Amino acid sequence: MSGTTFLYQSGVMDCVVCVVASGNIAVDPSVGNAIAKASPTSADANLTGAFFANGNFSGGTNGSQTDKQLVIYGSVAGDAELNGSGKVSSQRDLGVGNAIPGVAFIWNPNLILNAPQPFTDAVMDWREVAP
Repeated sequence: MSGTTFLYQSGVMDCVVCVVASGNIAVDPSVGNAIAKASPTSADANLTGAFFANGNFSGGTNGSQTDKQLVIYGSVAGDAELNGSGKVSSQRDLGVGNAIPGVAFIWNPNLILNAPQPFTDAVMDWREVAP
């Protein structure tokens, strides 16, 4: 996807999503759990999948200390091409200090182990070198 990709919550999603954006990925501040947990689990996830932005990945904020806790079960990357053009920014502020994370990232190894074939192909260029 090009430009900025916005992620909104619309009901329960029982699937895994892979978003690859040439620009930014921004999560709407309405996505999240109103009751935050110090140690959320995958059952608390609001987003499940892999989210790779060539620009920025932004967690989204209301601009106050009343944000919802965002739980991501999967992988997130900003500056996917490693050219200095982006970053991952959680942005969320629950107003409780550092006791509870505003954005919790839970790694999901199944995304890598069960990835579709086009995502698992290694890009290599083998050349024979004269001795």
